[in-house]
Amino acid sequence: MKYRRSIDFLREHKSNAEIRNNYSVSEALGIGTFTENSPHLPETIGRLYLGPKWLIVDENLNEVKYNEPGELLMNSETLCLGYFNDEKATQESFIDIDGDIYFRTGDIVSLHESGYVTFLDRKQRFFSVEGHFKEVNCNEIEQGLENCECVKEAAVIVTSYGSEKRAKAFIVLRHDDGKTNYKKLIRKELKKFLLDYQMPSEIQLTCELPI
Repeated sequence: MKYRRSIDFLREHKSNAEIRNNYSVSEALGIGTFTENSPHLPETIGRLYLGPKWLIVDENLNEVKYNEPGELLMNSETLCLGYFNDEKATQESFIDIDGDIYFRTGDIVSLHESGYVTFLDRKQRFFSVEGHFKEVNCNEIEQGLENCECVKEAAVIVTSYGSEKRAKAFIVLRHDDGKTNYKKLIRKELKKFLLDYQMPSEIQLTCELPI
């Protein structure tokens, strides 16, 4: 959605520029995907680079099928050995699979049959709510917010309230008449799209979102 909106903006301003995403991780000191000299597939982060080893897996570390979401794992000769003075983070992010050390990127992606990868979300944007089996996905909250008539743009982060994780929403309004309680209005509209436990605990109005 954001890709298409950006392309529409460029075309409205008479620009023929293209937007191409690539992917890399600092833990591997190298590029992970590429688009150079390759046909462009919109809304993807390019094709898998042949140097590193890749796996896209479910929560049980089983490889997923084409076009199914999974976490991206990678192994390469330049992969670091862990995080300095942070054994817990190292154990959580680096795992041994058949004798090879893979880095858990925390990125949720899907693989197209052509080799192109689509970035879907970050695992850190999922959180559990006590008493509910299914995790809350910040992307679903953002989609619900963008369906509200008064909302121009929305971004959601996971934040801590005491010992619990909750969603905080940042909102850019389409317009502000200076009279309407937009936070109350947004919560009322959100009930059409989200369940109670998915509702953001905090809504903050802002003039623009960082890009």
